[in-house]
Amino acid sequence: MRLLEREEAGLAELRSRLMQGLSQAENDELVDGTDSDAIRRAFDRARSLA
Repeated sequence: MRLLEREEAGLAELRSRLMQGLSQAENDELVDGTDSDAIRRAFDRARSLA
């Protein structure tokens, strides 16, 4: 049960970050760099949180 709760919390956080990213994209609040740079930054951040 606790594993499910942790997974649900992780999914809720992921959803929140995705919604924030979509909002930033809609408001032209994007950072400089290529798509590859953005993906690399996202994976680096995810690894640092794990």
